[in-house]
This record gives sequence, C-alpha cells and structure tokens, in this order.
Amino acid sequence: MNGETEIKNYVLPKPARLVLHFEMQNGRPVPSTAPVVSSLGVRSAAVPAAAAPVAANANDLGMYWDNGLLFVKMYGTVDPLNQTVTVESPNVGTYQIRALSAPPASFSTPPTWPAA
Repeated sequence: MNGETEIKNYVLPKPARLVLHFEMQNGRPVPSTAPVVSSLGVRSAAVPAAAAPVAANANDLGMYWDNGLLFVKMYGTVDPLNQTVTVESPNVGTYQIRALSAPPASFSTPPTWPAA
C-alpha cells in the first residue's frame, strides 16, 4: 500500500468532528454517484444512481459509517445553509451522506382507563 500499513480496528482516543458537504439543485439535495478516492489512494466503485435516492430536503439526510459489514447511521447535525452534515465519531473509515430510509418515528400510548 505505497509504504503505508492499514491498522485494523483502530479507534481514535477521542471523537473527531467529521464534516461532509452535499450539493443542492432546485432546493433539493443531489446525490453524488461519483467514485471516491481516499487519502490512501483507494478508489471506491461508483454508486449506481438507483442506490443513491434523492432526499426531499436537506433535513432528510444523515451520515452513515461503514463498519465493514454495513453502513451504520451516525447521529449528528444537518446544516442546510452551509450544506453540511457533521458528526462526532471515534471511528476511522468510510462515511457517506445518505437520504434517511424513513422519517423519524413517533408514537403515543393509549390512555389507561380505570376499571368500572
């Protein structure tokens, strides 16, 4: 790897702030399907357009971390004005901005009625 050695399962001693930028077109986030080249020169495959859905608005975006098996949702902040998603994470690796698969859920409990 060009004189560099990968360290498996390395965790930063404290969380680092990660900020990823996204593009907007006609008021909607636009998916990037271009391949990505990491700092180690590793090139990812292009993401098929069908696998990169467009979010209805910037607040429907989230950052995901690849843990080696699947992409895990990270919790952070979406800044629509600056077109960024920010998270604090101790994990090194690959991150992506994705449309949230479902809006945040809410629920309520039915009232408890006294026995007659």
